[in-house]
Amino acid sequence: MKRVLTILALIISATALIAVAVASTGTPPGYAFIIFVQGAFGDKAQWMQTLSLTIPLLLTGLSVAVALRAGLFNIGAEGQLLVGGLMGAWTGYAFVLPYGLHLGLVLIVGALAGAIWALPAGLIKAWRGGHEVITTIMLNYLALNLVNYLLNGPMRAVSAFNEPKTPELMRSAWMPMLSFTDNSLSLGILVGIFVAIGLWVWLFRTPNGYETRAVGANSNAAKAHGISISRTLIMTMALSGALAGLAGAVLVAGVPEHRFYRDFSPGYGFDGIAVGLLAGANPLGVIPAAVVFGAVDSGTRYMESLTSVPRDIAVVVRGLIILGVAGLTWQRKKGSAK
Repeated sequence: MKRVLTILALIISATALIAVAVASTGTPPGYAFIIFVQGAFGDKAQWMQTLSLTIPLLLTGLSVAVALRAGLFNIGAEGQLLVGGLMGAWTGYAFVLPYGLHLGLVLIVGALAGAIWALPAGLIKAWRGGHEVITTIMLNYLALNLVNYLLNGPMRAVSAFNEPKTPELMRSAWMPMLSFTDNSLSLGILVGIFVAIGLWVWLFRTPNGYETRAVGANSNAAKAHGISISRTLIMTMALSGALAGLAGAVLVAGVPEHRFYRDFSPGYGFDGIAVGLLAGANPLGVIPAAVVFGAVDSGTRYMESLTSVPRDIAVVVRGLIILGVAGLTWQRKKGSAK
């Protein structure tokens, strides 16, 4: 009962704070809320928009979630996504391969690039005890600068006069679209769902997944039972990076531009941290959590187009969700400690 009251209090407090923020822009909160819901789920087109925004959040959320299961906090999903997306784009335009094989290679190369980019953080953590938050943040900056250099130099399309972008991917590397009459959605949504199910099976139904969870729960106890902590940390960080890199590859193969360009990611890797936390590091929980954040993005974009409320209100909503989750987690741990 106390937990229910706490949740209700959090929801009411968050709603009141958002209402005050919306009212400060001169838009009635009730009207803004109706527009927000219409923008997220109003019709088939808005549903497609929400699910399209869900795809990268789903994969980056899985990246963060699997790392959390091993006790790692991967802040570097954004950098891993950028590297994976750029390498996926290169594979897509530089090679001539049959359809299916080409798309598969784009996804594999993207995932591999993300894994390689995350690997130093895992090695430093396992061998020297360097905290992964620091190393992955540093790798984010390195990735951003490397991507900008390649995008403005060796990988810049000849036709890109004003805005740096890579050449367009071959059609054989494009992600198939799921058509719903006048609307379409990238097949990447199914890729993300299958990956989430596969990760859940691995984590909760295999010995290796059990070892990963054991290291995250209590590394000393895991070590006492003969589990290799170093190997688990390195492999989990590489897997986490591969998932973020896959997000970049799925994105570049599925966006209408079919190329890598400046501002390719508005921060999907960082938003994935919130998705992974909201899901409680459960791969299946990441699916609805990513839809929630996709709906927030879609709804606020639509709201911005019809009202004076800026889309940045989404940052406030995401922050309140994270604070709520953190508060509930703290309360649960406090209760179990008594």
